[in-house]
Amino acid sequence: MGRGPIPMADGALSDLKVVEYADFVSGPFCGKLMADLGADVIKVEVPSSGDTARHTGPFPDDIPHPERSGLFLYLNTNKRSVSLDPGTAAGAEVFRELIKTADVLIENTRPGTMEGLGLDYESLRQINPGLVMTSVTPFGQFGPYSKWKGNDLICTQMSGLAFHTPGGGVDSPDKPPLKPGGRQSEFIAGSTAASATMFAVIARKALGVGQHVDVSQHESIASFLRHQVAFYTYDPEGIGYLRQFERGARVWPRAWRPLPCRDGYVFGRCRQESQWRALMGLAAGDGWEKEKRFQGMFEGDFDLLTFLSEWGETIRPVIEEWTMQRTTAETIATAKSRNIPFSPSAYSGFGYLPCKDGYVVCGCREAYQWRDLVTLVLGDEWVEDERFKDLLGDEFDFGVFLFEAGPVLWPVIIKWAEDRTREEITVAAQGRSIPIVPCNTTEDVFESAHFAERQLLVEIDHPETGSLLYPGAPYHLSETPWQGDRPAPLLGQHNREILGDGLGYSDEKLATMGAAGVI
Repeated sequence: MGRGPIPMADGALSDLKVVEYADFVSGPFCGKLMADLGADVIKVEVPSSGDTARHTGPFPDDIPHPERSGLFLYLNTNKRSVSLDPGTAAGAEVFRELIKTADVLIENTRPGTMEGLGLDYESLRQINPGLVMTSVTPFGQFGPYSKWKGNDLICTQMSGLAFHTPGGGVDSPDKPPLKPGGRQSEFIAGSTAASATMFAVIARKALGVGQHVDVSQHESIASFLRHQVAFYTYDPEGIGYLRQFERGARVWPRAWRPLPCRDGYVFGRCRQESQWRALMGLAAGDGWEKEKRFQGMFEGDFDLLTFLSEWGETIRPVIEEWTMQRTTAETIATAKSRNIPFSPSAYSGFGYLPCKDGYVVCGCREAYQWRDLVTLVLGDEWVEDERFKDLLGDEFDFGVFLFEAGPVLWPVIIKWAEDRTREEITVAAQGRSIPIVPCNTTEDVFESAHFAERQLLVEIDHPETGSLLYPGAPYHLSETPWQGDRPAPLLGQHNREILGDGLGYSDEKLATMGAAGVI
């Protein structure tokens, strides 16, 4: 699907020289983001073994090889490689020579390691005051956890993200937290580091000096808990969290979970005090307010989360006892007669539609979108249908519409979708500006004509693997485009070019350092 590399102009960062002394994912991804925009990134790898990613799959044909790791090949496009051991005196001296002319140093060693080598920021700024040194570590350079060892699993768990994986989170000791797929905290830390590094590079123009950029992998991934933080701010006891009732199901607090009936389940979505009072009248009977167990339920100003927190466990069994004596139809009809918002649990009203060859997702929110969708499915005559026409008028309310029309309309839409392919539905919907799109598989992404034209996947030729498809960039710069023209380097591929031609070491000196394990 992919095209060849984009013909290169000068990259946006073509005047930036970067030394990358980083291993595996976080630091190398930071360097990759810069290299792909034209920065000259010199990757410093330990002689003989190289970057850990070289020994991490996937590998073509599942045959491990240090020059064929898919992870390494992706993370290190457009870089040059030198094999060098800064842990030796001679290696540290060569490292300092590289730093003298560098704009940026990226490293992700354990805090204290660079200081032990005499290569910490305070030491290196003496020979290059303009140096921006970016350190990416699991927990940062200072703080109670800074010396702790960590990895993607550890940082994801400590960040709180795993507790909310999958979906709504964990609500039972029988269902432990799960690590999100891939190496998300590593990549997010690398992306964070690249942004923070460029902030420091820009600041250097005003300050005249570089600075030390301290990036915590743990904090980078924790910053993604935005809505959980908002919930906790208003509700420290936790009732506001979206929690998990069964794996894969996002649900609201317990009082709002599906209610069992004789022949299925219903959803209750009471938000107002009047609705809860009416529901209690149905479930507990006339005079319920006089019962001792319910005393004080509606004293003071009504707040939904406070109400659920304080009374949810009390009223849930009462409501369940009432719904379990009735069918879903009886429950909904009785609730509707008192303006209590109930709907069948099988109705989503906003989500996936099964079709001949997979699924599409419907994202209609506005009245005009629903009008167009209903017209597409039922034809123009729907405007005379008493069930819908008032609900899709000027006083449209999304929640009311779903409650009133959803149980009738959604099954009709599903039936219509099941007789069509994803492409047929998407083309017809998008032709009317209805937000419906296909749910793509990985194969669909690879075969996508849209992605092909925008070069989301590009072909890069490597001497060990041949031509493979690589992820491209999710952006396009009109004057300084993303680069995809150089494959990941072989280990030490540029030793002579960088150390000999660049720093002036003779062939004899390079051979001596090679024999000593320095390079």
